[in-house]
Amino acid sequence: VANNLSVSLARQGKPDAIDVLLKATAMEPEDADYRFNLGLQLWRQERYEDAAERFREVLELSSDDAEATRM
Repeated sequence: VANNLSVSLARQGKPDAIDVLLKATAMEPEDADYRFNLGLQLWRQERYEDAAERFREVLELSSDDAEATRM
């Protein structure tokens, strides 16, 4: 639910998407999808270093994630 909410907020251009994803990753630290989406939202806000750290976390959880590797 949190992931869907964050995607919806992001599509509306609302910065709350990051807050929702931060809470989701805290509740489900092993979920690579939450971390990837958090990285993507940070990237879109031009917070590149923070985004890169989230993509590295995705790769720690799922080393074969091609999208995270590319980002």
